[in-house]
Amino acid sequence: METIKIPYSLLGINNIFGFTPLNMDFTKSFEITNSIELITECGISIPCKSDDYISFDDNRIIHDKASWDTGATHTWVSKSLIKRLNLQPLGSTEAESLEGVGKYNYYRVNLYLPNDVYLFNQRVIEFKDDIGSKYKIIIGMNIISLGNFSINRTDSGINMRFDISHL
Repeated sequence: METIKIPYSLLGINNIFGFTPLNMDFTKSFEITNSIELITECGISIPCKSDDYISFDDNRIIHDKASWDTGATHTWVSKSLIKRLNLQPLGSTEAESLEGVGKYNYYRVNLYLPNDVYLFNQRVIEFKDDIGSKYKIIIGMNIISLGNFSINRTDSGINMRFDISHL
């Protein structure tokens, strides 16, 4: 049986140089507390081609904290970040959020995760800033399911790992 390799760029996954990066994963450690939240740095920008060079410190990338939520089907971005990026909705979709079931605008963006893991042209849904979330980006299962996601207990805390090198 012949194995067919699909280029990362067709999957919307690539690094800024347009070739398969050496690192397509990251691990983040967390202290054990009463309430463990999986929070990482995240950058977001308007969608661009994977071969367009945008460095992580480019002023077109807005940096914020992202909450990794395995209970969220979709990835959500706050209305204030959408406004700062000056994005126009591509349409609306029915989804369930903390506000309840309803119609929500969706957009395409590039996401910049730790250790130079870049995800291009990803679909995200807008949420209102006032629904109680302290994060502007919520990474849902549409992103998490692209890779191998694990949470492991260690003597010193919790390790979260995200790896898309298998693609």
